[in-house]
Amino acid sequence: MGYPEFILIAIYACHVAQHLFKHGDLMGSTHPLLTLFGNVVTLSLLVWGGFFATFGLAQVFYIFLTVMGQGMVYLKRNDEDYNNRHYNFYTMTIAVTIVMSILAWGGFFS
Repeated sequence: MGYPEFILIAIYACHVAQHLFKHGDLMGSTHPLLTLFGNVVTLSLLVWGGFFATFGLAQVFYIFLTVMGQGMVYLKRNDEDYNNRHYNFYTMTIAVTIVMSILAWGGFFS
């Protein structure tokens, strides 16, 4: 493992910790450009770490989930229910586990 892997693990650990400490608090709205910036940073780390050196099913799943997530943030940017959601440690832990499993499957941590 190199720097990209450690940086990405630290980013995801911070997300999980934030949801742990703020569990149940109001999250507020997320600007689509902020989410896009986060996706670009994550994608850059994945390219740097060699995740896209080969292109298989894991990479397709990751791209699909990222595009769907970014699209949801953009389409729901003015939805009152979406902008009034709460921090949830359990769902964030499940989401990070799924993403990290896809990355491990795609060879990012090898």
